[in-house]
Order: sequence, then C-alpha cells, then structure tokens
Amino acid sequence: MSEKHNTESFAIVLDGNGGIKETLDLDNINAEIQNLWVHLDYKDERAKDILLKLNLESIVTDALCTQTRHTKFYQNDSYTGTFLILRGMNPDSQPKSKDMTSLRIWIDSGKIVTLCHNYSHSIDSTIKKLQKDGPGPKNSVECFINISQTSFHNISNATYEIAEKVDRFEEKIIKGKNSYKLSTKIGFLRRQIITIHRYLLPQKDIFKNLPLSNMFSDNKYKNQFRSLYNDISRSLENLEYSREHIVILQEELENKVNISINNNMYILSVVVAIFTPLTLFSGMLGMNLEGIPFADSKYAFGAVSIAMLIVALVLFWMMRRRRII
Repeated sequence: MSEKHNTESFAIVLDGNGGIKETLDLDNINAEIQNLWVHLDYKDERAKDILLKLNLESIVTDALCTQTRHTKFYQNDSYTGTFLILRGMNPDSQPKSKDMTSLRIWIDSGKIVTLCHNYSHSIDSTIKKLQKDGPGPKNSVECFINISQTSFHNISNATYEIAEKVDRFEEKIIKGKNSYKLSTKIGFLRRQIITIHRYLLPQKDIFKNLPLSNMFSDNKYKNQFRSLYNDISRSLENLEYSREHIVILQEELENKVNISINNNMYILSVVVAIFTPLTLFSGMLGMNLEGIPFADSKYAFGAVSIAMLIVALVLFWMMRRRRII
C-alpha cells in the first residue's frame, strides 16, 4: 500500500508582478515554460515521471526524490542551476508539524522545483503571497529567496524562544523548583538544540557560497543572501549560547541534587546514631529470658522509657557540643 501524501502538489506560472499567471495540470508541464514553479510530494510515485518532463539532469532528479534528510548541495558546471536540501521549521502555531522539515529544491533562471512530504509553512506562506497578487515573488530566484527567508525566520524565532526558556530554567533552579522535572525538560531542550544545530550549520556554508552562482549575480540578490547568511549566523550564536548555558545549568542542578542527597544522608546518619543505642538497650530488655531486671515491676516500663529518653537527650547534647548537628 502506498504511503499517504501529506503535501499538495501543484504547478503554477508566475506572472512577473508578484502574482500567479496560471495554474497548470501536472501532466501538461514542460521545460520550455518560463517562471514555472512545480511543487511535489517526493514520496508520490508519479514525482519522478513528472520531473522527467522538465529535462533535469539525472543526478538532480534522483536527488530531488531521495529519502535522505542530510543537507546536500549541488551546482551544475555552468553555475546556472542549483540543487539543495533546505531544512526549515514550522512555527508552533501550525498544528500539522512542529518539527524540522526537509525541503528539496532545484532552482534555475526559468523555474523552481520544490519537493517535501510533510506540511511546510514556508511553501504555504509563499503561495499565500502569490494568491494575493503581490507582494509575492516575481521569478524563480525571488521565489527561492522568499521560501528561504520564511524558513530561517521560523528557525530564528525558535532559537530565541529556546534562549528564553533556558533563562527561565535558570530562574526556577535558583528558586529551588522540582529538580527532577527540570532535569527532564532541560534534557529535552538540549536534544532539540543539538538537532537544530546539526542541520543549520551546513546551511551557513551553502548560503555563503550561493552568491557565486550566475543566477544570483544581481546586487539585490547578493544583499538578500548576505542577510540570510547573517540570520543563520545569529541563530547559530543563539544555539551556542543556549547549549553552553544548559551545560552550566545541568552542573548547577546536579550540585543542588547532590547537596540535597548529602543533607538527607546526614540527617539519616544523625537519627541512626541516636537510635542505635536505644534499639540495643530496648532489644536487650526485650529478650525472653529469666533474670531480666524489673520484669515483675509495674513501674518498669515507665522507668525504662525515662532512661531511654535520658540517653537520647545525652546523645543529642553531645552531638550539639561537638557541632555535629
């Protein structure tokens, strides 16, 4: 049974003014159409057949339909076309997916091809701009930049939220909140930071080198890519700050837990030190043997209780005098 498709496929032609000129049937697309945007589900069985109509290189077609999530980057020999896997993030307000999304993109001067399997907020946002007849992207390059800006904007927001969460965790640790729950939440946040950093770092180098392509030689595009590169750098700095801060918080939390355990063990040791002689005393008097003192006296229980209390008070006084407690 084929897997259910989670993204809606489409083919549209941009009108060059920030809107949509026409919507095409996927069976009617070809490589001659200019300002074409094709979006597919890479797990769709028809995806590869549709891509063959665009006369893409076989290496590009295979890469677009691959199941891998690792960051990849490829430019053809003439630097007129670029393939990359863009990792993005949907905002928390989107119920369909809060995890990082994997978006495969081919971009050249005449068309842009995007493929994903799960919902992508960056694709949805760009389509909504085009449907409003502006200010949407006017060509394939601007379409790619718009998708990238939305993806990194969401990641940037997520990294700022992570940094704020780390700061709030620090306040809770200072106030002595539940250490076990905090440790679990901090561990989850640390794994999230590692995941985002893992996929974001390679994209920093990609967007640093993209302006070398002939498609992006216009100064306007170079400035936009420089802005994207700076956004990625700031997000990575936020992640580095959060990761280092979390290490410090975990050490502080571990110290608090160890101090709490040591305090509890100390109190338990004091209690044992006081009650061990009393237990020995009561155990000896409780033996079922002849010759136990005061066995037949009606005042024996009271006398023994007073004697044990005196012993306990003497032990307590000795510990206080020696500053043990």
